[in-house]
Amino acid sequence: VQDVDECNVSANCVHGTCANTDDGYTCTCENGYTGTQCDTDVNRADGSTATSSNPGGDGDPPSNLVDGDNSTTFTLTYSNDTWVMIDLGEVIIVDHLEISSHPPGTDIDVQIYIEDSDTPTYEETLCAEFSGTLDTSEDIECDAPIEGRYVFIKVILAVNESITLSLVSVYGEEPTPPEDVDECTVSANCVYGICSNTGDGYTCTCESGYTGTQCDTRVNRADGST
Repeated sequence: VQDVDECNVSANCVHGTCANTDDGYTCTCENGYTGTQCDTDVNRADGSTATSSNPGGDGDPPSNLVDGDNSTTFTLTYSNDTWVMIDLGEVIIVDHLEISSHPPGTDIDVQIYIEDSDTPTYEETLCAEFSGTLDTSEDIECDAPIEGRYVFIKVILAVNESITLSLVSVYGEEPTPPEDVDECTVSANCVYGICSNTGDGYTCTCESGYTGTQCDTRVNRADGST
């Protein structure tokens, strides 16, 4: 029986590369996507930690926003500088977020900032602003993708002096790691030895009679002798 190339007959691997196999196909997903079809955004906030400028109490810790349970809530009481911070655990190029409320119908006015530090600067880090009624959930696109580790949701105005949220999801890509430079080819390392490139530098294996990080020091055979 002739094998059918599933990669050519259906729209598989929405955000990925399709590879045909004898009994089907496999998908290699692009950065930021997962699933057998590469059609699911990776929620970068899943399992993260969250803190707030004014924790609401034992019943609604900030971690409720990233626990994956849309029925648990966290209430932010409005003051002059009210925010909740989500630590993604690593630097992400954030392009959009999804914010949910429970029960629906929350009126909110918030600004979302992506920061490099756990202390907000609010300088050139604005992702987006949302003002309106949060019926169930709202997908909020950043004006432009912003790179950072910390997501700050800052309350600008709360009609009823507080807002209640149930879930925050953060989506985006991991930054492309810098290309490794092969130090063995760009400088005269390991004068009397063999150079081996590593991810963060190089190592030298010295010839007999030489030592040192550059293998440029003669071994004194009389050292310690009698």
